[in-house]
Amino acid sequence: MQKLLTFVDFSDMTPLVMKAANSIARAFQMKLLIMHVATPDAPYEGRVFREDTSPRSVASEIRRMRRELRIICLVSTKLGVNAKALLVRGTAPFGNPVPKMLSEVARHRPALIVMGTFGQSRLREALLGSASSAVVRKAKCPVLLIPRSASKPVWPQDSEERPRENKK
Repeated sequence: MQKLLTFVDFSDMTPLVMKAANSIARAFQMKLLIMHVATPDAPYEGRVFREDTSPRSVASEIRRMRRELRIICLVSTKLGVNAKALLVRGTAPFGNPVPKMLSEVARHRPALIVMGTFGQSRLREALLGSASSAVVRKAKCPVLLIPRSASKPVWPQDSEERPRENKK
């Protein structure tokens, strides 16, 4: 059975990414691996500074992440998807998940990767880097990026506002 690997970060992008991943996995009867790369020992998680990196705080954060992953996996399972949640720990300084993400991609060898992208500007991406752009560049399989703009209605029937009818 082919594998679909999706990376989640528990942001507002996660529901969009999971909607796409669940649809694809169900349609093509793929095993869905839902993965989060945690770096709780690092002073930064992405661009957010951690004030407390004590063992108690790290353990609490890991428990919270496991709980959220279990919930996401349960939703996928209820939708008829063969899903498995994986929480892996990255060891890169400053909370950079990319090295661990790439090693997990190489280890699991998925047929497809689905992940979100925040749509940063090219300059910001060049200066700060981007997990999605690093995975796209180095993965040996196709990567489907779900942009933040996917949360905006595309078709008029998806929006709350209905077009006004022409009265003659």
